[in-house]
Amino acid sequence: MSIAKLHGLLVLGYSVTPLHPGSGRAPGAVDQVVQKDPLGYPIVFASSVKGAFKAECARRVAQICNRDCFDEGRIKCSESGSTEESKELACELNCRICCCLFGSEPSASEQEAGLFSVLDFIPLFFPIPSLSEGYVYLTTPYLVKRALAILDVVNSQDLETLRKFLEEVVSNEDKLTDNKVLTTITNKHEIYVSTTKFFAESITIQDQNLSLLEKCGPLAKNLRNKIVVMSDANGPIYVEKGMIRVTRIRLRLDTKTVSEGGLWTEEYIPQGTIFLGGFVVPNPVRKNSYCPESVEPIDVLRKTLGNVCETYAVIGGKETIGRGMIKLKLHPCGATA
Repeated sequence: MSIAKLHGLLVLGYSVTPLHPGSGRAPGAVDQVVQKDPLGYPIVFASSVKGAFKAECARRVAQICNRDCFDEGRIKCSESGSTEESKELACELNCRICCCLFGSEPSASEQEAGLFSVLDFIPLFFPIPSLSEGYVYLTTPYLVKRALAILDVVNSQDLETLRKFLEEVVSNEDKLTDNKVLTTITNKHEIYVSTTKFFAESITIQDQNLSLLEKCGPLAKNLRNKIVVMSDANGPIYVEKGMIRVTRIRLRLDTKTVSEGGLWTEEYIPQGTIFLGGFVVPNPVRKNSYCPESVEPIDVLRKTLGNVCETYAVIGGKETIGRGMIKLKLHPCGATA
């Protein structure tokens, strides 16, 4: 049986500020926890990623076409296209372009899927405090294998250098023990992760293999000299140590005393975390009533975002207190995959 090949865009995420992709209230010390996978690693589910891109799409259309795409907090998918000639695809379709790409709104009488299948954002590297290095970027074989699965799905040939490094990590996972890690930090036989000392063995890396990830943000700029690979057994424990937890109060403005029930603790994914996700184009390409008859999804997305290789979006809650800002890099950039 032949299997139709998929293609798409790799999406790299870099948390510019701490993220709170919330999953509601939870019992225990932390009231408002972030989304997590079954092993306990923080994750950003595809629904949150899709919502962030859909909102950013509407903001872009509003800028380009001087049009308000929002109605009571949702996108006006029924907004008709401009009758005037325009070179901008986003202006030809107006707000409908966002529903073409990402599907109809919940209030629509008939639900229609968007052109893309949006993948979860998988964390690949976590910044973790280190007594010996200041901070290190922690990953595990489990996270690396999940990243490799995303690379397989987006099916881009020019990601081979990144793939080689990830495959090198997997091929050496049998060297990991409860007190031993692999590292790209040179001339280090012992490394502290948080306040715990581990024996370290070097793992080789070519300069170009991580260049794509090092362009994500300032903390990742020296990524090739900061990586620590830990066993799957220890990984979730130390990622947990790197999470941010903030206890907040809600005050009465008149008396400056705490309101009843106004004490809670929130959890955040730390600034500088590097994520991998993707937009996958099904084969055959899906169609919906918001799109023109002939459309190439990746081209439409690029034109809507202004043909830029990177953009910013807000994921999760707490935007008004400076949380949730994430830098997104699309790859490949500038050409149809």
